[in-house]
Formats: sequence, C-alpha cells, structure tokens
Amino acid sequence: MIRFKQIDELTIGECFESLVGNQSNANAAQSVEIVSKFRELWGNMSFEDQFRFLEHYKSYKENDVYIEIKELFCLRTEEIRKKEQADYEFCEQIEDYSDFINTYSSMLPAYQPLFLEKAKQRKGQLEETLEREKREREKREKEEHHKRIKLSLLITLAFIIVAGLIVFFIGYQPVGDFSLSEKNFVFEKEGGVKVAIIKTKADYVKVLFSEDSWIVRKEFDKDNKTITIEVDQNEGKEQNTTLTVIAYPSFFGNPWRDYGKKLTVIITQKSGYASLLEVEENISFSQYGERKNIPVKTNGVLLSIKPAKDCERWLHCSIKEDNHDGIYYHDAICEIVAEENPNDKRIGKIIVESGGLSKEVIVNQLSGYANMIVTSQDSFSVSKWGEIGSFNIKSDAVSYQVTANKSWIHIYEIERNNNKDYHHDINYRVVFDKNNELVNRDGQIAITSGEKTEAIMITQASGRATTLTVNPKTVTCKKGDGYESFNVSFSTDGTSWTITKPDWIHVKEQITQGKGFIEITPKYNYSGEQTGRVVIASNNGNEQVIVVKQPGEPYDFKLSSSAWIPGVSGGSKSVTASNDGGYYISINTNRDWLSAKKNGKTITITCERNESEPRAGKVTVKCRNTTRTIVVKQDGYKDCDDCHGDGKCHVGKFVPDIWGGHYVHSWPDYDLYLQCPVTRYCRHCGGDGKCPKCKGRGKKVVAY
Repeated sequence: MIRFKQIDELTIGECFESLVGNQSNANAAQSVEIVSKFRELWGNMSFEDQFRFLEHYKSYKENDVYIEIKELFCLRTEEIRKKEQADYEFCEQIEDYSDFINTYSSMLPAYQPLFLEKAKQRKGQLEETLEREKREREKREKEEHHKRIKLSLLITLAFIIVAGLIVFFIGYQPVGDFSLSEKNFVFEKEGGVKVAIIKTKADYVKVLFSEDSWIVRKEFDKDNKTITIEVDQNEGKEQNTTLTVIAYPSFFGNPWRDYGKKLTVIITQKSGYASLLEVEENISFSQYGERKNIPVKTNGVLLSIKPAKDCERWLHCSIKEDNHDGIYYHDAICEIVAEENPNDKRIGKIIVESGGLSKEVIVNQLSGYANMIVTSQDSFSVSKWGEIGSFNIKSDAVSYQVTANKSWIHIYEIERNNNKDYHHDINYRVVFDKNNELVNRDGQIAITSGEKTEAIMITQASGRATTLTVNPKTVTCKKGDGYESFNVSFSTDGTSWTITKPDWIHVKEQITQGKGFIEITPKYNYSGEQTGRVVIASNNGNEQVIVVKQPGEPYDFKLSSSAWIPGVSGGSKSVTASNDGGYYISINTNRDWLSAKKNGKTITITCERNESEPRAGKVTVKCRNTTRTIVVKQDGYKDCDDCHGDGKCHVGKFVPDIWGGHYVHSWPDYDLYLQCPVTRYCRHCGGDGKCPKCKGRGKKVVAY
C-alpha cells in the first residue's frame, strides 16, 4: 500500500492496517510518518466515529496499536463523563434539561450517559409543576372574569326592568268592556241577513265561525268590528250553531293571545217543516195522453212533487207556478202529464211532499187497446214470381202491431192519414218474394191490439218448373278471342234454376220471370284449344247443356325435337320452334352445364363435357302461356370395377420387399427352351401397368 500510494493520501483505516500488519518492506522512516498520520486522523475523528472504528477493528484487540488507541478512547470517555456531570449540575430550567437530553442521547451507543435518566425525571417534574401553576392561574382568572360578568348582568337587568316598565305603560292596550249589539242571532225559516257590532277597546279581535253548511255567508269586518251572518231558507228541522268572539289585549299592536276575553253567540233558524198540505187526491186521464193542472198549498219551505217509481215511465209532473202569501209559503199550480197508454188501463200515483208531510194523488188512465180494427183487404192471392200490394188499417187503439208470420212477406208503413173518427188511419205496402219452393205456400198478416186481432190471409202459387229451353246449344268462339260475348235465349216457367260452368267462361243472366237470355263470354285463351260445358238445371231436375268451344293461342306451337342424348364429350344440337302467330319465344335451362340460345326459329342447345356420373336436365321453351320441354340426358363416368378408380393394373408378378411386397408388370427371366435371358410381361396389361379395362383412366363410360 505504501509502495503505490502517498502517505498523505492514506485513510485512517489504511494507516491502521499498515501499522498492525508489520509489513516487511516498510522502513523505519515510513513507519514514523504513518504513525504521525494515524494520530492526526484519530484526533480529528468525532467520539462516535472513534467508537465505530474500534467496533470495526475489534478483531485486533490484542494488537498493541489497537490497545493504544483504546486507551486514548477511554481517556476521552472519562473527559466526556466529567463534562456530563458538570452540564447536569448546571441545568436549572426545562430548556437546560432538554438541551442536556438531546446532546447526550445523540451520543448513544458510543457513550452511556450516567445522568440522562435523572435529567429526564427532573424535566418531567419541572413540566408537571409548571402545568399545575398554569391551571391554578387560569382558574383564578376565570373566577375573576365571572364576577365581572355577573356584575354587568345585574346592572343591565336593572336597566331593562326599569325601561320595560316605562315602555309597558306607554304601549299596553287593554280589552276594557267587551260585548255585542246582538246577544243571539235568531232567523226565520225563510232565512235572511243579520249584522252585530262588537263593542271593545281592544285593537285585535278574532271571530271563530262554525263550519255549518246552512250558513251561506260569514263575514267579519276588522276595521268596523262588525259580524255579518246570512242563512238560506230552512227546509228541515230547527238548526242551531255558535260563533266565538275573542278580544285580545295588545302591546304596541301585537296581541297577547294568552290573555283574551271570549263571548259565545248562539245562531238559531226556525224549522221549515210544514204543518199544512192541501192537494187533490184523485185525477183521471184518457188513453191518448194529456196534461192537467192541480193546485197545491203548504206552509212548509220545501215542496216536491214526483211520480211513484213504478210509474215514472209514463207519468211526469212539475211545479208550473208558485206564489207566496201570509198563510201559505207555497201556493202552487202543478202540471201532471200522462203519456199515451198502449196497454190495458193503469193506475199510478203522484207523491206530494213538504217537510214532514206527504200526500198521494191517485192517477187513473183508460186502456189503450183497440175496440175496433178495420182493414181494407181480407186476403191476397200472389203470383209465384212475387209482387207488391197495399192495404189500409183504421183503429181507435193507441197502438197496435202489424206482423207477418213468414219471412217472404215484408210490410212497410207508407202514409198516415188524418181522420177525426179514428185514432189511426195508416196505409201500408206489402212486398211478396218470389216462390222458389216446389209447392204452393200461404201466410198471414196479423193486426193485434191487446186481445183483439184481425188477419189478412195470403196464398202464393208454386215455383216448380214444367218447361226449360235454351238456344243455341253450341257456341264456337273465335281463335284467341277474349272479348266476344254470345247470347243464348232462355225460357222456363220455374222460379229458380242453377248454372254451373268452368272458370274460363263468364256467365251473366238477363232474365225476367223466366224469360230472357244468358250472356256467355269466354276469357282470353293463351293455351291450346279448349271446350267447356255450361249446365243449366231447373228446380224440377231437368237440365240443358250449352257447349262452348274455343281455339287455342298460339295455334300450332311445336318443336322439331323433344329429347336429346349427348355423349360424355357433350356437343350442340339444333331444334326448330314454330307457331302460327309468330309470337315471342323465351328459353330457360335448369342446369349450369346446359345452355341454349335462339336465332330466329332455331334453338341451339349446348352441353358441356361430363367428367362425373350420368346427368339430366331440361330446356323450357315458352310461347305466351304454352310451354314445351326438351329433355337432355347425358352419359357419364363411374369408377372402374377392376382397378377401383386408380387406373392401375392389379395383376402381375408379386415381388416381396421390406414393406410386404408389390406387383411388377415386366421382369427379367431365363428361357430354358431358347437357352437365353428374356423379359417377361404381364399378360393382363401387357407390361405398361395400366388397367386394360379403363385404359388407366380409373373410370368407364356409363349410359344415362
């Protein structure tokens, strides 16, 4: 280390290691310089660094150098201990003890102070003493502060009491005398308005009204201190309620609600019930309905007149006039209306009520049933084709019913006549339907009122047919015509018949009472010639047949060929299409490998080569609504049965090898007869190794 490094550059550790190592190559002069350098560095180290140095090199504790510096460290420790004792004895204040504790605590663990714990205890005692003195001082200050506050409060309270008494005598307003101009409110049954004045010196008055609905107006005028009460007429028993008036003393306009005076006032309204009710007890009405007036008198406030529930439908009543006088609260004229009575005589009731009184008025009404019914017709004889007739009915009944007992008879009211001798004089129209039945039939029109009935008898001849003729019986249309109509004459004496036909024939009837014609119109024909039958059957089972013939369109649409069978190699084929109208021809194919195109009347069909199984497709040729089809069937291939699709010969000479062996189709050999080497060949494939049946293709041609 000395050889390569200057002594001034050595650290204390390097110096120590050099001294304890007794290096052979160090001369005496160098050793002196190292010792001098070491002592210089040791003297500059802090106490804590010296302690750490000794701890680091304690493995050299038997070495003289280490023993020497250990003694120096002990001398320094003794000096620190003396200083510690002096510092401890110097401490008086808490701050002194804090500095002492911080100084000697930082020297641990190099130095173990003797007075550290004593300093901590003494500091704690001083802090506790100071805290106790502080609390006692704060307590004394707080007690003095409270005394000052109490004195201030007593002075302030005395001032407030004096000022309050002065203000009270200035701003206080008492209630004084308290009364109402009306001790109680008493109303007659007719109702009315009353006003009471509140007498008091109080500035603030409150009125509490009840919630009774019979008091229609409750008002309190604060400025004038008046109470207004209004009640409506009383229709029932006596009514009572109260109101409360409260007057409050005030202080500068603010009421003292806990010291108010109360007055309770009784409000009374006399009963409105009746003690007198006068009305007629019986009244009669005619069956045609009418209006009548009856007088009603009562001293009750309430008056009602109504029909009993079981006669509300035909009886109606109302108060028409109503007067008041000193005796009667109501002196009324009541109108009673009775509606027409379409039934037997009837009795009803009118109930008149006023307060607690009630009386019944018995109402009698005559029967509305007919005493007389007169008809202008006793009977009708109706044609089998049906017809329209009329008749008149005269009757004194309030109402009657006109009904037919058969659905083929229809009755309509057409006119009402004024006739002073009859309540009803009405004209009717009657419509009779055609008779499609095969027998004669009869019916009846009944006019009924109560138990009285008049009848009009009706007979109608049978609608059965005895004849049925049509002409002509054969209709031939033009080629492709969809607009021409043909009339076929028709005649029958029956009232009903049926027509059946195919969908392409439209039929319209122009027939009145079995005479007329049938219009036949065929639809446009886009296909070949067609024939239809229009069958007309009468209700007696007889039939007539009209034969309808219609040429087709196109007239002679045809193809020169309807099938083609190409080989596996495919190819093309031409087919000629013709039709008499020269209409447009469309072509479609149903397979991707099959195509077709048209040039004039020639259709060229092209089929692609087939490398798979036999297949089939078709070419569709359409002209208008007529379709022709060319079927295409093409030969194909399937796997060879001999080689199973690989195209190889599976016959020859078997040569074993490490994989099991294989066939060879040519091999060397020695011919004993020729006495020379020869080459042998497979008799099946001739030596080329290909399947002779499919020629190595693995497939063979198969016809569809």
